[in-house]
Amino acid sequence: MGRATRTFLVLLAAATVLAGCTVEKSTPPSLTGPSELGLSLTLQANPDVLSQDGSSRSTLMITARDANGQPVQGLALWLAIVTDGSLADPGLLSTQTAVTGTDGRASASYTAPLSPAVSTRASVPISITATPIGTDANGAQPRSVTINLIPTGTLVPPALPGTAPTADFVYSPGAPAVNQTVYFNASASKPGTGRTIVSYDWDFRPFASQQGVMVSATFAQAGLYNVTLVVTDDVGQQGSVTKAVTVQ
Repeated sequence: MGRATRTFLVLLAAATVLAGCTVEKSTPPSLTGPSELGLSLTLQANPDVLSQDGSSRSTLMITARDANGQPVQGLALWLAIVTDGSLADPGLLSTQTAVTGTDGRASASYTAPLSPAVSTRASVPISITATPIGTDANGAQPRSVTINLIPTGTLVPPALPGTAPTADFVYSPGAPAVNQTVYFNASASKPGTGRTIVSYDWDFRPFASQQGVMVSATFAQAGLYNVTLVVTDDVGQQGSVTKAVTVQ
């Protein structure tokens, strides 16, 4: 058998093998994902503007529907108040957990806090969030609504840089003895331009703190005592000073 004939037979065998092989196109699996991807959740507040008087109330309405637009029953939701950090008391929710009914709805209420006697803001925004409770909090997507709180106290202009108060005080006698009454006077403190000092706070650590322009204290042991005065003005700005008192 010649070389050319052998080459032809090898190629013919290879073609026969390839002809017997078939390749089927695979079908990719259907996409799956968390059930919340098919959840439509809305959160509304009525009204969305409240007087910051400690009693004004807004009704919160949560509506949950599935991918087909049908109500989602029995969905548990975590409610929370989110502020910009300027409110010591952000208000009160009637509940922190709400569950949707047969109509896919759940409701709660929010009560505004009391406003401070003096405020530098015309309104304070807060947000209410509703987060579905499931098996993985990392994947939960919260919904939120904003409510504006209108202060009822006195509105003053915002403080300008350099207008903070300056704290200062004198004490007598200058070299007190053990158990001798020492008198402290903060009248030397100065408010910033257009401001008024509203509080004087004294720190006599390790002794009790005191308040007032003029206070007194006694020291039961000889030694060096650091006395700190903090003054606060009508817009919350503060100034402080610390002086050492040597007791003979």
